[in-house]
Amino acid sequence: MGRDDSGFITEIVEKIEISNEATVGVYVWCKAEYAKSAIEYMISQNLRTNSESYIAPTYNFMIRNGQSIVTKMIGSHGSEVFGLDTPEDLHRFIQLPVSYKESLTSRKRLNI
Repeated sequence: MGRDDSGFITEIVEKIEISNEATVGVYVWCKAEYAKSAIEYMISQNLRTNSESYIAPTYNFMIRNGQSIVTKMIGSHGSEVFGLDTPEDLHRFIQLPVSYKESLTSRKRLNI
């Protein structure tokens, strides 16, 4: 996520590190029409990263059209937030105590 000197978001990219901030797959638009327009634009322009479509870059369309994007910090990577992009990421995650799932009767490891 790129920001200007005032802290406003100027760019959101996938799979390329441009800052110490990252999106985690939780996205909200105040109007469904904003999301729809941005997604339609990305499809019409065939905008992809590594041959895949991602949601986060839809915000770039909105930024270019004068809309402001705000973020909410939900935690630090490796303590409250865990990347699960690759099988290796998933394997590391399921070794951590946080990967345990509470049940009514006992603690069980996620069965993935």
